[in-house]
Amino acid sequence: MRFDPANPQMMSERAQAAIMLARIYQQGLAVPADPGQARHWYEKAADFGYVPALDILGRGWTAGTFGTTNRDKGLAYLKDAAQAGYAPAQYRLGKLYYTGADGSTRDTRLAGTYFYEGGLVGKDAKTARGWFEAAAHQGQPDAMFSLGAMLSKGEGGPSDLAMAYVWLSLAGRAGHDDAPAALRTIGPRLSAQDRARADAVLKPAPKS
Repeated sequence: MRFDPANPQMMSERAQAAIMLARIYQQGLAVPADPGQARHWYEKAADFGYVPALDILGRGWTAGTFGTTNRDKGLAYLKDAAQAGYAPAQYRLGKLYYTGADGSTRDTRLAGTYFYEGGLVGKDAKTARGWFEAAAHQGQPDAMFSLGAMLSKGEGGPSDLAMAYVWLSLAGRAGHDDAPAALRTIGPRLSAQDRARADAVLKPAPKS
C-alpha cells in the first residue's frame, strides 16, 4: 500500500486487521496482555504499508512499552516513518535532535519550547529544524510552534522574525495553547519590513 501523507490513517484490510490484533494484545482485550505479540502485529501492519505503525514501533522501543528498551531500533523506526512523510514522526524526530532527549517541559514566559538533556541522540539544531519544518508544512501544530521558536532565536539556521511570527500565528490558529504568549513576545520585535513580510503570508492580497 502506498502511504499518502494527506490521509495518514488510510490502511489496507490486512493492515487494519494487524492493527486490531496489536491493540488487542497491547490492551489485553479478551486475552492476556502480551507486549511481544503487540509488537509482532504492529510490525506486520508496518510490513503491509501502514506507516503510522512505524511511529508506534519507534515510540514503543524508545519507551520500553514492548517489554524492553532499544533506543537505536526505536530511532530507526521513527526515521523510517518520518522519511515516508508521517508528520507526527517528523515532529518527534525534530524534538529528539533538538534536545538529545525524549522528554520536555515548556516555559511559556520565554515564548519557546525548552527541553531537558537526555542522551537518546546527539543534540543537532540544524537537523531538528529541518524535521520541524517538514512536519509544520503538513499542519502539525507542535512542529509549527517549535519551528517558530527556533526561527525567532536563530537556532539551527538564520534568525527570521517574520517567518517566526508566521509559524507561531499558524500554530495559534491550529489551537496550540502556547502560541498566543509567544506572539505577544515576538510581535513588538518585528520591524515594519518584518511585519509586511508576515502579513504577505498571513493576509495575502485577493487575486484580481
